[in-house]
Amino acid sequence: MIKPGGYVGLNECTWIKVPPPEVLEYFSRAFDAKTEFLTSNGWKELLEGSELTDMVVETYRTNALGQWINETRSLDFKDSLRGWYRFSSLYIKSSAFRKYIKELWPPPKSLFHIFEYFGYGIYVGRK
Repeated sequence: MIKPGGYVGLNECTWIKVPPPEVLEYFSRAFDAKTEFLTSNGWKELLEGSELTDMVVETYRTNALGQWINETRSLDFKDSLRGWYRFSSLYIKSSAFRKYIKELWPPPKSLFHIFEYFGYGIYVGRK
């Protein structure tokens, strides 16, 4: 519950610009079809619909190398091995997982340009 005068802040995945339809379709398959990434205007409208005011919206691009470095720093070597072990184990043991991976392969060529479209946003508003 937000007290009157209190602030809400979010750091969310954001479409910097709307990607091609094949990327949207791929994301819909890769994630739950109900998952939706919004543009900064979409996030702003959502928060304003929650009666927040004094909105501050900042969006940032990211890149593949920077993203990979940040994710790698957050994991230690054992976490990395556990992740690859879990992936391999699921692939070997689960036909449903193999089917899911095969449905995602190959990704659309435009997916390799995802960082032209995808970034993150900082959204702050006051109740």
